[in-house]
Amino acid sequence: MDYNHSNTRKKIKINRIVLAIEILLVLGICGLISSIGISSLYSSANGTATEVDADYGVLINGYLTTFNTLSIMVEEKIQENPTFDEMNQWLQSMETTFQKAVGSEIYDGFALTYKGGYARSWSYGEYSDYDPSTRPWYQRAQSGDGKTEVVAPYVTYLDASYFEDDEYILMSITKKYDEEISFDYDIKISEIKRLLMQRVYDYDDTHVILYDPEGYILSTNYEQEYAHNINQTDDVITSSMQKEILSDAEMSEGLNLHVIDGKLKIFYTSKDSRNNTFCIMYPFWEVFTQNFLGVILMGLVMIAAALYLYRNVTVQNPLGELINFCTKQRIFKTCFAILFR
Repeated sequence: MDYNHSNTRKKIKINRIVLAIEILLVLGICGLISSIGISSLYSSANGTATEVDADYGVLINGYLTTFNTLSIMVEEKIQENPTFDEMNQWLQSMETTFQKAVGSEIYDGFALTYKGGYARSWSYGEYSDYDPSTRPWYQRAQSGDGKTEVVAPYVTYLDASYFEDDEYILMSITKKYDEEISFDYDIKISEIKRLLMQRVYDYDDTHVILYDPEGYILSTNYEQEYAHNINQTDDVITSSMQKEILSDAEMSEGLNLHVIDGKLKIFYTSKDSRNNTFCIMYPFWEVFTQNFLGVILMGLVMIAAALYLYRNVTVQNPLGELINFCTKQRIFKTCFAILFR
């Protein structure tokens, strides 16, 4: 009788050790799969950032080439020293030529400050009270001091009723020619919008923003954010959104958790080759459900099975029985499907 009691206690002790090993093994497998999932998410975000950097570079280089070509023609006209009216008339006579050369989907006009006025290639709109010094393109040209500058999308001077769809928002390539003359090449944002809006993301509610060193949004997959600045809160850029985006930009590159307006997000932020900031915000619960919920449930089932076998002291080989149980329930198959999908 004492022998049987001693043998039972010994078996319980062994089963406890095996149980601990089984639980640690299950936790290790779940941890490994979760780690691979996190690494995969980071690689995906990093790959997207690299692609956006390259695609944005192609767009901007094309815009800069066009600007340089148009500027040469305008500079040649300036050398003739025309009056303001002559310059304005010449630009408007070149509008169709410029548009055909560049493409109507991209080209939105060319203008310059000239002899106290604002000469422009388009003929519509009222500009009698126009003050270039209040406009983003002119301010950027002056700060560039002779360098060609890219101006993030902003709201045009004219009322939106002059335009179709979102054409009242444009971006510019600008340059200070001399103390009196500055060039302004206006570009429609159709291409820059497609940069992020038509890109395919792994999660439906992914939010992506590309903004310049001054905080102006260059591209986003949320249309209402164009012509806004990350550094300025309003009805679109909430204080919570601003705080978390700027906070993540100061952290080392990687994945970080933030809460924006009560919603948990996984952030990835990086700088591109032009010192612009790329920020991608994944919806936490969507990522969790697709990548980690199955792993956690699998782990819980395996631990529950281990506990069941532990309580059944008649089991001669608890570890073997657990493996047999998991095989029958296809738990290992599910595990590998998650691991190598």
